Amino acid sequence: KVIVIGYPRYNNLTKKTSLVKKYKKIFKLKKNKKKIFWIPTHVDYSKEIGTNINNWTNKFKILLKYYDIIVRPHTKTTKHYPELVSELRKKGFLVDNKSNRKTGEIFAVADLVFADYGGSVFSSIYLNKPTILLNLPQESKYLLEKEKIQTFDLLVRKKIKSLDPNESSKNILDKCRKISLKNEANQINKLKNIYFGKKNIVTPLGEVTKFLLKKLN
Repeated sequence: KVIVIGYPRYNNLTKKTSLVKKYKKIFKLKKNKKKIFWIPTHVDYSKEIGTNINNWTNKFKILLKYYDIIVRPHTKTTKHYPELVSELRKKGFLVDNKSNRKTGEIFAVADLVFADYGGSVFSSIYLNKPTILLNLPQESKYLLEKEKIQTFDLLVRKKIKSLDPNESSKNILDKCRKISLKNEANQINKLKNIYFGKKNIVTPLGEVTKFLLKKLN
C-alpha cells in the first residue's frame, strides 16, 4: 500500500506576513525590492566545489539593483570553502549560513527561487514558488554523473525554466522580469501534484502513525 504524505517538513509554516517582518530585520530587506532565495546544492567533486555559485555571482550583480538575493550555500560547501561566505557578502549578497535556520521560512518569503540540483528543487515545487534552475556547464563531472542515471532534478528541467552559464546578465534579468507569476504558479502547482499528490489525497501524519501502529500490532 502507498500512502501519500506530501512533504511534512514544510507543514505548519508561519504566515508569510509575519515571516516578512522577521526576515526584514534579520537581513535588512528593502521594501521596494522583490526577494530571491538562491539555494545551491553541494557539488561534491573537489575541483568543482563552489562552481555552481561562482559561475553566477558576477552575472547576478545586475539583479542586485532590483532584488534582495538571499543565498544559502550548502553547509558541506562552506566546510570545504569557508571563505565563500565573506566573498558573497562583499559582492552584495545576503548570506544565510545558520545551519539551524528553517529554510521553509525563507522559501515562504521569496518571490522567486534560484535552485540547481538536489532536494531544494522539489522543496520549491512543493511550496509553489516560481523557480528558475541554474545549469552547470555540460563538461561538469557532477552533471555527467547525474546524466548517466537521469535523476529527477534533471528530468524536471523539461518543465521548469533554466539558465545556462553562458547566459548574459541582461538576458538573466529579462527572464526574471518576464516570469508571469500566475502562469508560473499554475505550472509549479501541476508539478507539485505529480511529485507529491493532490491535496485531497495527502494523508495527515497523525493518521499515518495510527495506520502503522495498527499494522505493527
